[in-house]
Amino acid sequence: MRTFLIIYIATFVDWTLGAATLPRDKKTCNGPSTSFSISHIITAAAVFHINDINFLTDPFFSPAGTAFDVGNGNVLTVLGDPAMQPDQIPPIDAVLLSHEDHPDNLDPIGRAHFLDGRKVLTTPDGANNLRPRPGVAALQPWETVPLHVGGETWNITGTPCEHLPGGEVVGFVLRGPGFGYTDGLPNAIWYTGDTIYLKELAQLRDMYHLRAAVFNMGDAHADLGNGSAPIKVTMNGTDVARMFKDVGADILVPMHYSPWSHFWESVEQVKRDFEEAGVADKVIWLTPGQRTRIF
Repeated sequence: MRTFLIIYIATFVDWTLGAATLPRDKKTCNGPSTSFSISHIITAAAVFHINDINFLTDPFFSPAGTAFDVGNGNVLTVLGDPAMQPDQIPPIDAVLLSHEDHPDNLDPIGRAHFLDGRKVLTTPDGANNLRPRPGVAALQPWETVPLHVGGETWNITGTPCEHLPGGEVVGFVLRGPGFGYTDGLPNAIWYTGDTIYLKELAQLRDMYHLRAAVFNMGDAHADLGNGSAPIKVTMNGTDVARMFKDVGADILVPMHYSPWSHFWESVEQVKRDFEEAGVADKVIWLTPGQRTRIF
């Protein structure tokens, strides 16, 4: 009777698509096994291979030395080549576009190859700017929408981001068929999008069991053109470690930490940050151009 009740509650929570709030001492109820690997391209561009579904994040394919003048004296220069080009990308089921208005997250090559005729989730401003593409849909922070891919229905929840003042950015919690539950909470994967540290995101710990959290970091800075010092617009290693502990994820996957002129923290410093925070043993590093198994 007790086992039946636990399974019934877990099924009800999944059906409602809501945030589970069951206590963590509940018995685990797992569905079919889930596999997750990442093919990193560069910066925040990657293919998330989850079971048989491929998600492309923030597509960027411009070569080293390409510079983008984004105003207020900010010239963003990419310092390395993407490890993959569009003709090397597997068939994509959907694009997770954290924001469309910054060229390091969507460059002209990515825009030309991966938006038309695609299912794309992005910000409300982004969806409006990318009209009239019928496959582009808006996702608000803390909104959950169904995404139909590969004959399956996934639930994608937007998470808040704070990047440049006045701009819109969204992160993504991914939950697909067969993800199951851990300690009464629905298993999920989180892609942060570009953001600084936000205490608000700690509530994810009570909503999901995050099997992996993929962090956009790099300690990027931007000049607002008002005579003040450049402001931080993405997390550094210390921020990421703090957020990782806040949300209680199992695995930390760093992305978006090189190779750009506006990133202030080196990979070596990121690794020191993780060591000092005591999370280094939870980190899986990606090798650009290779498919890396996360779980």
